Amino acid sequence: MELICEEGRSAPRFEVYTRDGSVYVAEEETLDRSIHIPTVANMTDKFRALAGDHLGQERIEEVIRLVMSLETIGDVRDLTTRLQK
Repeated sequence: MELICEEGRSAPRFEVYTRDGSVYVAEEETLDRSIHIPTVANMTDKFRALAGDHLGQERIEEVIRLVMSLETIGDVRDLTTRLQK
């Protein structure tokens, strides 16, 4: 594996070269790069997408609510128990 920086490239490009000489290329230009800015909305959306199958919608919203109010949480176990399957 080799990582090469190309000046002026705004999107990653992946090239896979196989032993039989085949080359596979993947490149995607994301039109809306704002999804990569770590805002509260983007982070909660990403958490919902990644945790959905594991926690379920109700627990996801509980975890988000607890994380967003960590300074008022009495016991961190309130959060960690909701993260368990």
